[in-house]
Amino acid sequence: MRLARKGPATEGRFILAARYAARDKKDDDMRDNHLTRRRFLRNIAVMAPAGSILMIDPATGQELPRLALDDLLAVGLQYVEDAGQSKAQNYQPGQTCANCLQIQGNEGDAWRPCAIVPGKSVASAGWCSVWVAKPA
Repeated sequence: MRLARKGPATEGRFILAARYAARDKKDDDMRDNHLTRRRFLRNIAVMAPAGSILMIDPATGQELPRLALDDLLAVGLQYVEDAGQSKAQNYQPGQTCANCLQIQGNEGDAWRPCAIVPGKSVASAGWCSVWVAKPA
């Protein structure tokens, strides 16, 4: 194997190699600014609660408007204010908004917020087609 002689030609190669190495390091630094899947998920995990805090209604504490039975969302969900009056095929006796996973607010309130119907309250005695049992 023949070794390169020391001289202007080999020194030039070292200079070029050093320049390429510096450029590659710069590219690596720039790649650090790219959004990776892990960074994206971490940002979502941090921003989701912060976003919900920013979206709090300044009128918190005031009663939410009730979901009207003729509201398009209520009709689509087959919502009724009295679960016993539901004519939906998937309704089972005993299912009410009060024991649904989607219901929010204080236990015992007659009208409570629902995760499915943002900005409106639903009857605790009501029912809709997206009813899901609360975990025991």
